Amino acid sequence: MRQFFYKSGLILVILTMVSVLFGLCGIAVVKQNNIYKPIPGMSSDYVIFYPQSDQPSNCGYYSGILRGISEYQVKGIKLQGGCAVDLGKSEYEGIKLLRGRLFSPEEYNSGANVVLVREDMLKLCRQENNQTWLYIHNADYLVVGVYSKGNINDRRSNKYLVNLYAKGIMDQVQGSYGFCDNGKESTAAFQTAGIFGNDKMTCNKAEDETAKLNQNMQSSINGAIAMYLSVSIVVLLNIFSAIYIWLRGRRKEIVLRKLAGAETWQIFWWIVREFMIFVLGTFVVGMAIVKIILIFLKRWEFSASMIAIFGTEMEWIGILLALIMILIIGLVIISVVVGRYLRKEIIQLVRQE
Repeated sequence: MRQFFYKSGLILVILTMVSVLFGLCGIAVVKQNNIYKPIPGMSSDYVIFYPQSDQPSNCGYYSGILRGISEYQVKGIKLQGGCAVDLGKSEYEGIKLLRGRLFSPEEYNSGANVVLVREDMLKLCRQENNQTWLYIHNADYLVVGVYSKGNINDRRSNKYLVNLYAKGIMDQVQGSYGFCDNGKESTAAFQTAGIFGNDKMTCNKAEDETAKLNQNMQSSINGAIAMYLSVSIVVLLNIFSAIYIWLRGRRKEIVLRKLAGAETWQIFWWIVREFMIFVLGTFVVGMAIVKIILIFLKRWEFSASMIAIFGTEMEWIGILLALIMILIIGLVIISVVVGRYLRKEIIQLVRQE
């Protein structure tokens, strides 16, 4: 049975599965350290703020505070389903426009009800007088641009971007939090506006407010992580078994090399070298499978929680962590098992064979 397992290549399947799972795990570790960004192209240094429980949270209140921040690249309010934003300069490149334009300074100044919509939201728009309109927040908004849909499975993904100063959102629409991005000077911009130190507001760097930023995804993420951990435990047990059985299949060769007078370090290096070639080959196959999974997540609606955990792009630092972890586990097992073989007398190894 052992020889069948070894020769049939099932160990290749197990190590490939381990590579896939460890690869996804490494990507998830790196991904969870990435900060959610309400608008594509924002830096990781942005700041968010929200009022204390006894303070108003309507867009008029947020907008009044944000108007006082003059140094910014992007500022806005996170809404249910979208954002109200001031993108500053009209040449902002973070949003991939498919057609149309961004908001103009005149529209900001006048408080025009204008909106950018995600590509898949066009089916909810209506055409009237050669113009496209979207009805949200109990008002009509003129669609001036359409942007790439991006990760629509992520529940935090914006379906629309409204003019930050639009009259239609001022009083009746509630915001989750306000945000401002000016790179590494984001905190200074908030301090200039007098928001930090205000006992009516909670202000923090985004990296310190992950619970707030992920509040719509937390239950999905927790459920997916629990399932992922249970599968990881089973596969982790398999990698121990697979490497041990692979080593038992090489025991006869170890005996022959020892009979031929090979030094202990030579035998150990021979096993380690073959193991590394073996692992690298299966790891490449595993990463190809991971890439296919991420492409699938990116192109088709499948699972919001999986996108929240793994994203849709390869994280090479995470991949490297996965490879290092597999190699460490393998080297530990090899050191223990091969060391035990080599400590035995040759006659004992021959009898066992």
